[in-house]
Amino acid sequence: METPPSLEDVRQAIHVLYHDPDTSGKEKASVWLGELQKSVIAWKVSDELLQQNHDVESCYFAAQTMRTKIQFSFHELPPGSHHLLRDSLIQHISHTIPEKNSIILTQLCLALADLALQMASWKMSTRDLIEKMSTNAQLIPALLEIITVLPEEVSSRSLRLGANRREEVMEEFHRVAPNVLQLLVAYTESFGATDPRLQAKILKCLGSWLSIGAMPTAEVAHSKLLISILCSLGNPGTPSMVHEAACDCICAALVLIEDREKHIELTQALFQGVHALTEAYHLSVAGEDIDKSINYCRIFTELAESLLEVIIETPGQGLGSLQTLDTVLICVGNHDYEMAEITFNFWYRLSELLYKKNNDHLNSIFKPYIERLITALCRQCQMEPDLDGIPEEGDDFADFRIRVSELIKDVVFIVGSSNCFQQMFNNLKNQENNATWDMSEASLFVMSAVAKNILPEENEVVPQVIDAILNLPDNTHVAVHFTSVQLIGEFREWIEKHPQSLEPVLNFLFKCLHQPPLATVAANALQNICTACTDQMGLHFNGLLHIIRNMQLFNISNEAAVGLLKGTALTLSKMPVEKISEGVMQLCRIQTGQLFQEIKDDGSSIDRKRIDPAISLDRLAAIFRHFHLTVTNGQTHPCKAVIQEIWPIVSETCIKFQHDVRIIERCCRCIRFMVRCVGRQSAPLLEPLVKQIVQLYQVHQHSCYLYLGSILVDEYGMDQGCHKGLLEMLEAFCGPTFILLDGPNNLRNHPDTVDDLFRLCTRFLQRITVLFLQSSMFKSILQCGLVACALDHRDANASVMKFFNELIRCHRIKDEAEDYEIRRKLVTACLIEHGALLISNLINSSLFCLPSFMIPDVADVIYEIMLYDRRAVCLWLEETLKTLPTQSSGGSITATHKQLTDFHKAVTSAESGRNVSLAVRTLLRLYR
Repeated sequence: METPPSLEDVRQAIHVLYHDPDTSGKEKASVWLGELQKSVIAWKVSDELLQQNHDVESCYFAAQTMRTKIQFSFHELPPGSHHLLRDSLIQHISHTIPEKNSIILTQLCLALADLALQMASWKMSTRDLIEKMSTNAQLIPALLEIITVLPEEVSSRSLRLGANRREEVMEEFHRVAPNVLQLLVAYTESFGATDPRLQAKILKCLGSWLSIGAMPTAEVAHSKLLISILCSLGNPGTPSMVHEAACDCICAALVLIEDREKHIELTQALFQGVHALTEAYHLSVAGEDIDKSINYCRIFTELAESLLEVIIETPGQGLGSLQTLDTVLICVGNHDYEMAEITFNFWYRLSELLYKKNNDHLNSIFKPYIERLITALCRQCQMEPDLDGIPEEGDDFADFRIRVSELIKDVVFIVGSSNCFQQMFNNLKNQENNATWDMSEASLFVMSAVAKNILPEENEVVPQVIDAILNLPDNTHVAVHFTSVQLIGEFREWIEKHPQSLEPVLNFLFKCLHQPPLATVAANALQNICTACTDQMGLHFNGLLHIIRNMQLFNISNEAAVGLLKGTALTLSKMPVEKISEGVMQLCRIQTGQLFQEIKDDGSSIDRKRIDPAISLDRLAAIFRHFHLTVTNGQTHPCKAVIQEIWPIVSETCIKFQHDVRIIERCCRCIRFMVRCVGRQSAPLLEPLVKQIVQLYQVHQHSCYLYLGSILVDEYGMDQGCHKGLLEMLEAFCGPTFILLDGPNNLRNHPDTVDDLFRLCTRFLQRITVLFLQSSMFKSILQCGLVACALDHRDANASVMKFFNELIRCHRIKDEAEDYEIRRKLVTACLIEHGALLISNLINSSLFCLPSFMIPDVADVIYEIMLYDRRAVCLWLEETLKTLPTQSSGGSITATHKQLTDFHKAVTSAESGRNVSLAVRTLLRLYR
C-alpha cells in the first residue's frame, strides 16, 4: 500500500469488519486492513485515528496497530521520531478513560512499554513515567498498567532486544524498583481498601516486578504491602479478583525464594505466612469457594517446590519442615480432582531428586507421604457411582486418570511396587461386602499402574488377583471388567514366566472380545501378551487368526487392531519357518481382500459396507513392520512370495487413490515396510515400483514418494546395477519438486517436501556418492539447500543440515573405496565455491530465522566444515561477522566488537559441535 488512504476510508473498512453482516465484505475489509497494518503508512494513520477518537472500534484498531508496529516493525521509524512517538502515546493514554476503554488502554500501554524497551535514548523510562503520571489520580490505572507490562515485555522474543539491551534495561529496573515499591505501598494505603479493582492492579504490578527478580526482597519482606497481601489471602471476605491477584503475586515471590540464600528474609516471611493460610483453606472448602481453594493449593504447592531441596537435605528441620508436604497432601485430598493435578509437578520433582539420591534412609522418611498420596489419588480416581459405562476416551476425567497412572509409576519406587500392589489388594479384600464397584475399580486401576513392575517370581498376590479376575461374575459393573482386563494385560511378563496361566487368560480375553465395551481393551491386552509370550503364543496362532479374520464383528478400535496384528506378527516370527509363509499370507489376504473390494468398487453398490482403505493399509504395514526374521546362507525369505502376491493390489490402490494424500502416504508406508522386511529380495518390485512412483509424482507431488525413494536408495544403493535407475528416479523427482519449491514462501509452504527431498539426497550421498556429486541435479539441490538453511521447520531443517553434514563427511572420512580421491576432489571444489556462503547462511539463519532448539544441528554442520578446513572457516566466519548489524533500530548496541571477536574465537577453537552450539547460542542472545 503506497498511497495513504483517507481516514474515512479506514473507518469505513473497520465498520464493515465489525458490523457488516455480509461475510465476503468482512473478508475483503480484513485483507485490506491487514495490508494497511503492514505498510509504513500505518504509523501516521493510527496516530490520527487515536487523535480523532471517533469510535471504540477505530481506536482499538489504531491502538492494536500501533502496538504491533512497535513490536515488529520498529526499524521502519527514523531515530529522530522516537521521542515524538513517545510523547504522542503518553498523550493518547492520558485521554483514554480506563473504565470505558480498558482494552484500548491495555494496547496503548503495551505499545508504550515496547517503545521504552527498544528506545535506548530514553534513559530510566520507568522513573520518568512515575514522575510524569503518579500525581494525577486519573492516570493511576494507566501508570499501573504500564509499569506492570514493562517487566513482562522485557522477555518478549518478538521485540528482539538482544542481551546487551536487556541487561541495560534490567539494571535500570533494579535501580528504580525501590521507587516502584514505594509507589505501590502509597497507593495501597490511599486507595487499596476502597477500590478492589485498583488493589488487584497493584498486586499484579508487584507480582510482575517480583517475577523478574528486580524488587529488593528484603524491603518487600518487611513492607506493609506483604502483610496486606497475606491478610487479604487469609480473609474469607476478600473479593475474588483481589484474592487471585494476591495468589499470583505470592506465587511469583515463592518462585524467587528457590534461591533462598539470596532472599533469606523473604523466605522466612513467606514460610510463616503461607503456613498460616491452612485455616483459610479449610474455610474456603467449607464455603465451597473452589476458586479460592485452588489459589491456596497453588500457593502451598509453589512453597513446596521452592523449598524442595532444603526439605530433602534437612527433612523435618527449619525450612525443611515436613508440614509443607502435609499442606500439599491436604489439597490432594480435596474432592475436586483438578486441585490434585496442580500438585503433580511437585511430586515428580520430589521423586526425581530422591531417585538421584538413591538413599534408602531418605526414602523411608518420605514413604508415609507417598503412601498417603497414592491413597488420595486412588480416591480421586473413583468414578461417579451412578455411571453406567466407562469414561469416554478424551474425557477430562479419563485424561486425569491417565496422568495419575503416570505419576504413580514415577513415585512408586519410594514405597516399592510390591508394597503398593499389596496395599491396593488389601483394600479390595478388606472392603468385602461393603465395597462399592467404584471403590473396587479405583483400587484395580492403581494396581494396573504398578503391575508391570511386579517381579515374575511373585507367587502370593498375583495368582489370587488373576483368579479373581478370571472368575468375575457376569453382573460385575462394566468399568470393573474394563480395568480388570487392563490389569491382565499388564501381567504379561508374569504370565510369560507362568505358562500354565496362559490358556485360561486367553480364554478370558477371547470372551471379552465379544463384549463391545471390552473389545478394544481386550485386544490391547492380547497384544501385550503376544509381545511378551511369543514362544508360547505360536500354539494359539489359529485363534489369533480367527480374531483378525472376524475383526469387523468386534467393536475394536483401529489402533487396537493394529496392535493385535503387531503381536500376531511377532508371534509368527518365532514359529517354524515352514509355517511362517502360509501364516503371513493368511494375515495379509484378509487385508488385501478388503483393499481389492475398494479398488473394484465403482460406487454403484449402495448396500455394500465400505471399509476405509487407510485402515487396511495400516494393518498391512503393521504385519511387515513387526515381522522380524533374519535369513542366512542364501535362504529365500518366507515373506518374499507374500509380497509378490500383494504388490499388484497395493499398486492398484496407489493408482486409484492417487489424488488422496492420506491414502498415498499409507501406501508408501506399507511398501516401505514390505521392502525393509525382505530387503534386497524385493528386487523384482524395484523397476515397476520406481516407474510407478515417478509417474504418479509428475501428477501429484506427494512428498511421501520422495521418502519411499530414499528407502529404495538405502536398500539398493550398494548394488551398482541399480545406480542408473535410481539416479534417473532422482532426476525425474527433481523437476516437479523444484517447480513446487520455487517462489518466496514455497519452502515454508511445503516443509514435508523439503524434508523428504533432502532425506533422499542424503541417502544418495551415503550410497552412490560420486555419481550423485557428478549428476546434473546436484548443483540445483545444493542451491536449494543453501536457501533452506533459513527454513524454521524442525524436521525439514534437520534433513537439510544432515545433508550438508554428510556432504562434508564425504571429504573427511577416509575409506578404502576406489573412488575416494574423486570424491574428495568433488567435495573440495564444491566447498571452495560455496563454503563462504554456507557459513554465512548458517550464521544468519541461526541469529534471525531459526528457533534456538534447532541450533545444535546447525552447529554440527559448522563444526564439520572446520574439520574439513579450520583455516578457511576462520576467514569465512570473519567476513560473515563483518556484515552483522552492531546497533538496533532503537539505538542500543547489539554486539560489541569484543563480543564478536570472542564468538569468532570460541567457534574456531571449538573441539566439538556442542562447543560451537554454545557459542552460537551466546551470540544469538545478543540479537534476540
